[in-house]
Amino acid sequence: MSQIATRSNHFDNIKGLLIILVVLGHLMEQFLNLGLVKYFYIVIFSFHMPLFIFCSGYFATNINFKKIITRLIFPYIVFQILYLFFNTFVLGDTGISYTFTDPCWTLWYLLSFIFWGVMVNFIEKVDLKVILIAFAVGLLVGFDNSVGYYLSLSRTIVFFPFFLLGYYCKKNEVDFLKFNKNKLLVTVISLLSIMVIFGLYIYSSSINVAWLYGFSSYKTLDYNLIIRLIIYLAALILSAMIIIIVPNFKIKKITNIGVNSMVIYLLHGFIIRYLEKVFDYEILSSGMKVLSYLIVTTLVIVLVLSSKYITIPLQKLLKR
Repeated sequence: MSQIATRSNHFDNIKGLLIILVVLGHLMEQFLNLGLVKYFYIVIFSFHMPLFIFCSGYFATNINFKKIITRLIFPYIVFQILYLFFNTFVLGDTGISYTFTDPCWTLWYLLSFIFWGVMVNFIEKVDLKVILIAFAVGLLVGFDNSVGYYLSLSRTIVFFPFFLLGYYCKKNEVDFLKFNKNKLLVTVISLLSIMVIFGLYIYSSSINVAWLYGFSSYKTLDYNLIIRLIIYLAALILSAMIIIIVPNFKIKKITNIGVNSMVIYLLHGFIIRYLEKVFDYEILSSGMKVLSYLIVTTLVIVLVLSSKYITIPLQKLLKR
């Protein structure tokens, strides 16, 4: 959310890829009864938000309380109200009451970002010890049934280590572009990534996708600390792989999509929820039709929402 003097094509490309996966993943939720769709959904959700949050931490080194208010709290309030009106008058959902303490769907990220931005300002020094403690707390908080969706507290704590890791890498000027020149590192990360992807395939049928969301306790979703630890490790490995393989040069459309990833993130939920209401999914009678629908709809959404006609006015709101 913060501005830097020179944009990084590398990180814009990463964010471009991630926001495409965010939209694709949310569209997939209508087809999780299909085994292959569920598998790819699990792969996507195993790393896309942790890496997105890592990027947020990386660019939050100059965040202050004024920016938190204008670029996080203000948009959160605005979009929480917009979702209230949208769900009530467009979707006709009058049976749910909305408060500012329970974020609507994707807005948990903004609410958690507010807490991350505040907390990082009170940490005297972010080092590896602090990051390890944050991971430990993220594992232990799963035992507390009182920490859940309210104020996005569970997600805030569970994903905070990735924010801190990004913040630490920026403060210590870690040069990610050198990673792909280290053949041993690339080989190790590649092999580990293959193992993770294969492991997710083997166990995809027994995985509860909600385990990947980080929004509830172990008891609520019937899992445990070991599973969350594995989820952490999978996220770190696959995120490292993405950082290594994504290039640093401008990629037509992808880089621009990454530049406008926050706009896409905030707006795509309205489109997807509307599609869920009006689209007849029964006409997608074959796997090829489902695949075509997912690819075409994802591309249309990200290309339309990353166009200047959408991004310019909303960026003015976000950067006021």
